[in-house]
Amino acid sequence: MCESERFSENMIVSEIDLEYLEAERRRMTTYEADSSVKYTRVVFSLNKEHAELTRYIDPNPFVPALGQERDMRCNEILTIQAMGLRKRLDHIGCKTAVIGISGGLDSTLAFLVIAKAFDYLTFNRNGIIAVTMPGFGTTDRTYENAVRLIKEIGASFREVNISKAVKQHFADIQGVCETLSGALIWQK
Repeated sequence: MCESERFSENMIVSEIDLEYLEAERRRMTTYEADSSVKYTRVVFSLNKEHAELTRYIDPNPFVPALGQERDMRCNEILTIQAMGLRKRLDHIGCKTAVIGISGGLDSTLAFLVIAKAFDYLTFNRNGIIAVTMPGFGTTDRTYENAVRLIKEIGASFREVNISKAVKQHFADIQGVCETLSGALIWQK
């Protein structure tokens, strides 16, 4: 964590990852808390909003920083997912997959996994039915990304505009919303 110079009289500061320590102690079966040891509890308050860390903490500790190594790791992860899906599709005799594509990261990753699984099975990618469902929360950018990705992958394309259905849904539950008197928060 942190170490001072030998014979230094200066104060040193570092961070302790208490959540990590707690998780490790739960995971390690060899660790036993000694109930005979007397502990001193120190109560303090800490303003976490403005606390600056004194050391770098990698936000992506399992993702290599170097480009080639990172590319290899990402490809390995994609391959693991695609091989799992390939095995399942083969087991159930399925030659068609339907996926909703929003243009966001989650559906894009799932779509790439399906495409790779189809490649492993030597299935035609037009057996992947990619559905976009534009509505109130759909931006031009995400919609265009979705359509471009579907065309690039070579999947079958379907579009179901859900704006009218969502408006009807809101109308159907309007009485419920009024009854809750502000307890429900609508999000786009």
